[in-house]
Amino acid sequence: MTAALLAGLVAGYGIAIPVGAVGTYLVALTARTSLKTGIAAALGVATA
Repeated sequence: MTAALLAGLVAGYGIAIPVGAVGTYLVALTARTSLKTGIAAALGVATA
C-alpha cells in the first residue's frame, strides 16, 4: 500500500513539474545545495 502511494506521488509530481526557466533553476539549486533547500525554494515559487 505504501509503495503504491509513493509511486503515485512520484508519478504525479513527475507529470506536474513545469519545464521552464524556474523549474530548471530549482533543479540546479537542489543539485548544488540540498534537498531541503530545494523543497523550500519550490514551495516559495509555488506560493508566489
